[in-house]
Amino acid sequence: MAPDLQTKLRIAGQFSRAAPRYDQIAQVQWQIALDALNKVQRVPGTLLDIGAGTGRVTTRLRDKADKVLALDIAEGMARFAQNTHGLSALVADAENLPLQQSSIDGVFSCMALQWCRPMDKVLAELRRVMKPKAKALLVLMVDGSLNELHSSWHSLGLSGRANDFDQLQTLTELAEKQGFSVQTEKKVYRTWHPHLLDTLHSIKDVGASVVLDDGGPGLTRAQFKALAMTYAEHYQNPQGQLPLSYHIGFLELTK
Repeated sequence: MAPDLQTKLRIAGQFSRAAPRYDQIAQVQWQIALDALNKVQRVPGTLLDIGAGTGRVTTRLRDKADKVLALDIAEGMARFAQNTHGLSALVADAENLPLQQSSIDGVFSCMALQWCRPMDKVLAELRRVMKPKAKALLVLMVDGSLNELHSSWHSLGLSGRANDFDQLQTLTELAEKQGFSVQTEKKVYRTWHPHLLDTLHSIKDVGASVVLDDGGPGLTRAQFKALAMTYAEHYQNPQGQLPLSYHIGFLELTK
């Protein structure tokens, strides 16, 4: 389901509110970003970071290009990146980049573009603004992410309250249709939590709790208890910890 303007504003609002504490709590996102940074080759020119967030990752890109341009849909994130790291940050939607055709030498995006559905608009915009032979590294959540939560929901016969994500193959095909050459890799990351509430807060507290296909009202107390019991029954490890899985697609695109 493609997010409408109201949903995009909700996403931007939640991430804006999360900005001051984001770097302290977004541990798995940081681990993923470090792995992504290791894949970035130096760009002679301007490198665009889409979904730059607080700018913590963007600062690591400074030695990868002559100029780094940060962009985020959340004004609060862009302001934080400017004030904290002195970055030049644009507030804009990845589906409508405020950039000239063939003006960008490289693109980086980590843990942001899963909110853009379908991805064809974003990919078309990337192809428009990228120079010939420019490369993009897109790192985003794909199908299988949060599977423990999805499975526990469905075993209770409840409509899911967590987002579904595209398959890596689907994203590859969309990119190829736009004329990109594509190389992909998939990795799984897991976080561990003492109870269900902590598990859910690990998503909510970083601003990622907007459900694109909203299934209705929130949990009742009885539903929450049932969900906690089901989750623990199926996934709790011997140490009493609950896992949450992130299936991450790394897409390397060449125009």
